[in-house]
Amino acid sequence: AIAITSSLAKHFLDRGRSVGMVTYARRTQREFAQTDRGERQQARLLEMLAVAHAEGDVPLAQVLSAETVHFTRNTTAIAITTSVDADWVVAMRHLATRGVRPVAVLIDPSSFLQDASASRYERATRRVVTDLVASRIPTYLVRNGDPLEVALSEANAQAA
Repeated sequence: AIAITSSLAKHFLDRGRSVGMVTYARRTQREFAQTDRGERQQARLLEMLAVAHAEGDVPLAQVLSAETVHFTRNTTAIAITTSVDADWVVAMRHLATRGVRPVAVLIDPSSFLQDASASRYERATRRVVTDLVASRIPTYLVRNGDPLEVALSEANAQAA
């Protein structure tokens, strides 16, 4: 997730776009970088990512709802997650109805597991991807071992 986030931030900053970021590690640990451009912003985002933790306890749907005020019309909100909870798909749909362009980067948790729970996560991942595609939300599915430049390429989008 950190490699994906830093790669996407660099991609958009290199093209002169403004990039912001929000992470929630714990209920009391919200990190927010106001949207900005340039090398200073890239350094700020990398500093945030260097101390980011993957074990958050705030559901993604709740994060998206709480941060809705920061997403204005015609902005793009990219959710990068391993969550297979369908509630965040509903929150992304809500952003779309407000004129925000949601994009999902789903990191397939089943591709990191080799035990009995892998098949359960695989089914849940397929369900979330299906919901995202049906909602016309551009979706990129990243699996363990995928080269990021391929997984995040336009040709690999799960939705048109």
